[in-house]
Amino acid sequence: MLIRFMESFFDKIGEPQSPELQDQARRQKALSERDNNGSVALLGPYADKGEPAQTFQDFLGWLAKNHGADFSQQFLHMEQGFTAEREPPSFALAQRYVSAGDKMAALKVLDQVLIDSPKNRQALKLFIEVAEEIGWLRMIVRKLDDVKRFAALPASTETYRQKLDGALRAFERGAGIAPRETFNYSHAAIRAAVGAAHAAGQARRMLAEESGKMILMTGSLGPGGAEQQLVRSAIVLHREIEAAKLTNAADTDPLFKQPASVEVWAESLTRRANGDFFLHRLDAEGVPFRIVDRFTRRNVTAEERRSFQALAMLLPKGAFRNFHKLRQNFEAARPDIVMIWQDGMIFSSVLAALWAGVPRIVCAFRGMPPNLRRHRANREFEVLFRALLDCPNVRFVANSEVVGEHYAHWLKADPSRFLVLPNFLEGATQKSVGPAVSPAALDDAGPLSGFKEVVGGAFRFDVNKNPFVWVDVAKRVAAERISTGFVMIGDGPLFEAVKTYAEVEGMGDKIHFTGASQSVGDWLRRCDAFLHVSKTEGLPNVLLEAQAAGVPVVATDAGGTRETVADGRTAILVSLQQDNDGLTEDAAQGLLSLLSDHGRRARMGDAAKQFIAENFSRDQFVRRIGIILGDNEGALESVAVKPKIEFKPEGERLAPHYAAFASEDFGNSIQTFAFDSISSNKLKVGSTARKLTWNPIAPFVVWYALLKSYSGLRPFYREFILEKTREHLRR
Repeated sequence: MLIRFMESFFDKIGEPQSPELQDQARRQKALSERDNNGSVALLGPYADKGEPAQTFQDFLGWLAKNHGADFSQQFLHMEQGFTAEREPPSFALAQRYVSAGDKMAALKVLDQVLIDSPKNRQALKLFIEVAEEIGWLRMIVRKLDDVKRFAALPASTETYRQKLDGALRAFERGAGIAPRETFNYSHAAIRAAVGAAHAAGQARRMLAEESGKMILMTGSLGPGGAEQQLVRSAIVLHREIEAAKLTNAADTDPLFKQPASVEVWAESLTRRANGDFFLHRLDAEGVPFRIVDRFTRRNVTAEERRSFQALAMLLPKGAFRNFHKLRQNFEAARPDIVMIWQDGMIFSSVLAALWAGVPRIVCAFRGMPPNLRRHRANREFEVLFRALLDCPNVRFVANSEVVGEHYAHWLKADPSRFLVLPNFLEGATQKSVGPAVSPAALDDAGPLSGFKEVVGGAFRFDVNKNPFVWVDVAKRVAAERISTGFVMIGDGPLFEAVKTYAEVEGMGDKIHFTGASQSVGDWLRRCDAFLHVSKTEGLPNVLLEAQAAGVPVVATDAGGTRETVADGRTAILVSLQQDNDGLTEDAAQGLLSLLSDHGRRARMGDAAKQFIAENFSRDQFVRRIGIILGDNEGALESVAVKPKIEFKPEGERLAPHYAAFASEDFGNSIQTFAFDSISSNKLKVGSTARKLTWNPIAPFVVWYALLKSYSGLRPFYREFILEKTREHLRR
């Protein structure tokens, strides 16, 4: 696929495109997104818009998000080495460093830019933003003082400088530390804020009466596994409370906490597409629901302002989002329990809950910790969660043993501090949510008609769920079993690209794309096998639903997936410790073994129903959450994480596909590629290049070099680059 894309790229540079070529380019874009999970952003805008700086900046951001900041930084530093002289400090260079995640280097560049041009407002604004992210707040004050010597600051900037300087002085006095430019004040402020909030909350808890109210908090009610599980939990708790079952259990079992009512609070229903996806279920059950964005905030008193102002100035952006709204509404609602779902909501809500004196705060983790998720990998989460470990009224809950183990390892904490509350189903067979699928979609006239067997998949179409690999597996299976059809349920940012890719691969008439659906259960009952090839997972709901419907599963051994199946009895697990070709082949063989043996499918389907009924029932959920919310510390051991993993260094254990990027000869193998004169628009290929050992980054470097210097590439050079890439892919 990479070769196909590069050939297309060489053919189209500088040439006007006919409608046929434009359609071909659209298809090639889908192929490149399949191969590079989005790295086509480097090429398309370059060729179409001629904006290399902005496009390269976007590409660096993509690298940082998907491969880590270290990787993108190495790429940026290598790219600079292509020029005869290192690029002088400039605002554009600083932007590249920021996109690559190298904020320290960006600060150094911006510092020099502002020395040369103190009136450069763009550079000053970016300097402040980057320094705030790093937490070097004293450096901001110093730089603003330097700039003032040459030009007056805007009134708003001067006000900001005065407030920040005052907050820093107050914090330094209180913490007993000397002013330091390279000290991370934001991290210190997080620890101080948690301590102050906990102390303030303790005083309020001593005066407050119990209300029995429980609040479940989430970012939205959009289509996602975490949101679906929160809604299920709220409904079950509401039903149990209404039926007084929890009260009866509490009379005979002192382990149970006894909520008197339950509410759901969501930050917003509009910031995310389909943010109200599950709202109708809460409405149908009569579960009270509130939207944080619509909360009113009374005026903050002078005393409150003094208490919060210094911390608000020093804390990272997002930590104080909606703080006053939430704090005031927590104080008014007086909940006994606040359960906050997902990392982002914990960051913005837990301080308000602590300060309001909520007696029990539960932080519910629904996936791997931020250090294993590129888009969440920032140090603030680690600092906050470690500080929360010191608060006795805060409990940590994971939806699987493996998630809890990884959080404990990341935070260097006792694994017993992390409790396990698995996802659950409301019955042995999960019913569809919302309107049923039209009968025409499932009968002999529907899109799956004519197929003897059907393989299903349900997920969000994003990089983590591996939708392109899913199509590759389907293609491999269809090559041997022409009577098999496929259905992909869901939506997401890669939906259109995956549909196009399926067409390119000749699977357009074999795979039915449903889009977002509230009738997953109906589709599952039409399936004979279920395929799931995610890269990471917490504890996937959809595998519970598939097995509850009696559908055997083929899935990657990702995250908590192993805890949702009985490998060999209800499912076939496929290792992730291999490249995509190996993964595709193993998953395809697993499906073929199921599809060719009807008796085995039936046995695994029956076993799957029994396995889900025994291990993921509503009754088990009710008992576990009762223990988690209760006051019996001794009982917590029964639901605590029980470590099974011997942890290895993170780079070796968690990123096998990226190990080559960290090898000693990573930079050397690229730098030996003889681009002797990039700036003269000539590509010189020397003898060293013919001996080049290419690694996974090589094609990116070649593409960028060509885009930066291209003014006509002779066929010899074109064939050389394509041949080297072919050799790399063959290896």
